[in-house]
Amino acid sequence: MKIVDLDYNLVLQSLELFYQTSSLGIGGRDSTILGTLKKLKTKKLFSHDDAFKKVKWVKVFDPIPKFH
Repeated sequence: MKIVDLDYNLVLQSLELFYQTSSLGIGGRDSTILGTLKKLKTKKLFSHDDAFKKVKWVKVFDPIPKFH
């Protein structure tokens, strides 16, 4: 796990990503996570949030199995 400072550049990146992905269900906190992924130069994310699965460049690993 890494801790990343929420600095000015990350806020700007997050706002741009929010603008680009809000139609997919990505909100403000989610866009900050996406901005952090870009800052860390990774595409992998552990999340149960289905909105992240709609972002084409993110590889989501869902730790909670789906029950049918």
